[in-house]
Amino acid sequence: MHTEAELLALERDAPQTVLELYDRAVRPGERCFYIELQNAASLLVRLELAGHPVGDRLARLAEQAVGWIEDHVVPFTDLHTGLALAAAGRGEADRLVASLERLAAEGQDHAGRVAGPLLLPILHGVLAFYRGEPQRTVELLLPLRGATAPLGGSLAQRDVIEQLLLEAALAAGRFDLARLLAAERVALRPTSRPSWRKYARA
Repeated sequence: MHTEAELLALERDAPQTVLELYDRAVRPGERCFYIELQNAASLLVRLELAGHPVGDRLARLAEQAVGWIEDHVVPFTDLHTGLALAAAGRGEADRLVASLERLAAEGQDHAGRVAGPLLLPILHGVLAFYRGEPQRTVELLLPLRGATAPLGGSLAQRDVIEQLLLEAALAAGRFDLARLLAAERVALRPTSRPSWRKYARA
């Protein structure tokens, strides 16, 4: 879970502070524990969606994420493995999707049962976004709003999916939808500078 300091810096639109916190306290070590992967991918993607470059951090994280492609114990980790790979433009994201499709076909445990109806559509939406198909992202993510709890993580942690949907709506020219999504964020976070900036764009 992100620390209060990181989240506050994000909401205050202080990217340099967030990056310093990432380098000091969030960036995974050599072994890259699964919670480290989740936190690191989420934080870097949130920064990029807020319009702030993260240097080569995503590329380095994606190198570590490759090692988690076949590890399907925690769906929330699968999501963030996909986020890291897709955001870094790594072709191995397709390997992750193929592996999850095999898991969904078996459907013998929680991870397998969640993969088909929930995780795979979200990952296809993530991949579509990073491959320049924002309208496809909207089509895949919008119907799943409010249904992501089985992935694991807290509501605040899963908010990265909502942020991706908003950015996709903006990129696709779906401004009515983007205004609604941004207005919700502003109502919930009235002091959030990134949310107000997205509302202004919409």
